[in-house]
Amino acid sequence: MMRPAAGEPVRERVSGPRVKGRAVLDAVAVVRDKHGPAGVDAVVAKLPPAVQEVLRGSILANEWYPLDAMTSFMTAGNHLYNGGDEGVILARSERVVEQQLGGIYRIFVRFGSPEFIIKRLNAFTQTYFDGVQVDPRFDGERRAIVRYTGFRPEHRIIEPAVIGFYRKALELSGAKDVSAKVTTPLAAGKGYLEVSIAWS
Repeated sequence: MMRPAAGEPVRERVSGPRVKGRAVLDAVAVVRDKHGPAGVDAVVAKLPPAVQEVLRGSILANEWYPLDAMTSFMTAGNHLYNGGDEGVILARSERVVEQQLGGIYRIFVRFGSPEFIIKRLNAFTQTYFDGVQVDPRFDGERRAIVRYTGFRPEHRIIEPAVIGFYRKALELSGAKDVSAKVTTPLAAGKGYLEVSIAWS
C-alpha cells in the first residue's frame, strides 16, 4: 500500500463512526493471507475513491479510521471471494475471538459469568469503535439484549461478526446452548442494531 499525498489525513475527511487501525489491518490481512497482495488490490479496486485512498495509505494500528473503509472492504472481499456468504464472516469472527481470548485471557474468560463476559466484551468493543454506543440489558435469567447505536445500514457486514463475537466468547466462558441472533437489523432503518443472546 502506498502513502497518500501530503495534506490533510483522509481519515479526518470522512464523516461517521470510526474504527481503530488494528481492526482495519486485520481485515486486510485476512484477504492478503489467502489471496496475496494482488487479491487485496482486486478488492480495493472495487471501492469508492475516498475509501481506496484510506486503504492505500499507511494504516497505523492505534489511529482512528472511517468505519466505512473497513466495512466496504469486508463486504467487497466477501462478495469477491466467498460469493457473499456471511457465514464466512461469522466463522472468521469466532476464530479471532478464540485467538484473542486464548492464553492469559482465557483465565479471565473462564472464571467470569456470562453476564460479566458480556459487559467486558462491550467495554472492549468501545475501545475499537468511536461514535458507536453499546447498551447491554439483561432480560431475565440467562438472557441479554445488546443495542448498538451509531452503525449505519451500510455497515451491516458487522452483524455476522458481532454474532460470532458473542457466541464464541460465551462458549469459552463455559456457557452452554449459546444462542445469539440479530433481532433488529441495521437494514430496518431504526438507527440501531439489536442482538438477542441466550444461554444455559
